[in-house]
Amino acid sequence: MKAALINDLSGLGRCSLVADIAVLSAMGITACPMPTAVLSAQTAYPAFSRLDMAPELPAFIGKWKAVGATFDGILTGYMTGEEQAALVKEFVAGALAAAGGNTADCGTSGHQAEADALASSRSGPFILVDPVMGDNGRAYSNFTDGLCRQLKDLSSMADIITPNITELWLLTGGPLAQLSCPGADPDTGEIARRARQLLTGRCQTVAVTGIRGGSEIGSLIVTPQAAPRLFLAPRCPQSFSGTGDVFAAIVFGALLRRDAPDAAFDLAARFISAAAMSAWKRGAGPNDGVDYEKELGRLRGA
Repeated sequence: MKAALINDLSGLGRCSLVADIAVLSAMGITACPMPTAVLSAQTAYPAFSRLDMAPELPAFIGKWKAVGATFDGILTGYMTGEEQAALVKEFVAGALAAAGGNTADCGTSGHQAEADALASSRSGPFILVDPVMGDNGRAYSNFTDGLCRQLKDLSSMADIITPNITELWLLTGGPLAQLSCPGADPDTGEIARRARQLLTGRCQTVAVTGIRGGSEIGSLIVTPQAAPRLFLAPRCPQSFSGTGDVFAAIVFGALLRRDAPDAAFDLAARFISAAAMSAWKRGAGPNDGVDYEKELGRLRGA
């Protein structure tokens, strides 16, 4: 299997394309990166350089088309702005159209129906959109309403999207002021209600990350076919950058190779928990990312 990975490349921070490539390679999937930006370090570091790749994307995409490149899956992450997101949306739409991609039927109920719905959309490449726009109740500096509109459109073309709580609020027009109290996350009922608003077009699953439950953390999975489910694992005492990228890559890879959805979400939660604990125990800083390298063996036989 071969996947196009559309994300930034950061030299420091163990996130984005660096994490995507490592995770998917361990899962036996050929990683084909399309960098949206090249940075010396991810943006939580106090100093970094950034090269916006938006001007290069049309040529990049054009050369892929010229050589007849096709992909079993497409994962999208960080984009520098509205213009770049529009180009990525056009690329995804073209890949779906070329393969005769369709919107899955949402009419049945239960977890088997969820797996069937995800599989039924495979007339085109499997699409995961990570709508990177903010975290911890704040939008990132590149956020604009135009970028949000493009990513909402792109989300409707995906099989699954993986927003954190802040991104879910941005996609559904919720005031970020509701998220301003540290440790006072919205209840899962409100999160699920907002997530259901995004189950449109092709989208069959919204996996909301960063859900806390006591001493655990993980994701809330919302689909048209089943009641929302939580997948939690022990929460590390320290937060680390890049966990959303690792989550998206693991879920994408597992679903692309047709693992059962529940197994994919559980694998991601437990993998990130173990990798974060390892980084914390050795004294890594929050910007350094989790020790995913030590845990890659979990992915090969999953």
